Amino acid sequence: MARRRGLPADLPRWTAERDRTYRRIKDDCWGDEHACFSQRAGAFVPDAAVLLMPMVKLCSSSDPRSLSTFDELECSHVVDSLVFRYRALPG
Repeated sequence: MARRRGLPADLPRWTAERDRTYRRIKDDCWGDEHACFSQRAGAFVPDAAVLLMPMVKLCSSSDPRSLSTFDELECSHVVDSLVFRYRALPG
């Protein structure tokens, strides 16, 4: 936004932080055991907020890791067509 509007900004620092955050999410918030992205790094805590990842362009909605995350959340966070942000079912 700063670039498009010609506003002052520390673009190199912002870009570096964006890249660091992207790598952390992709590397540290993925759980091979559950084949799902997690709410936070280092612990498997499923959270439907990760469904926003394709919308903010962190990954494609057709990416295999996105698809397996969608499947996991459908099993654990959907009840009668309602999607709960946190685990809705025991387990």
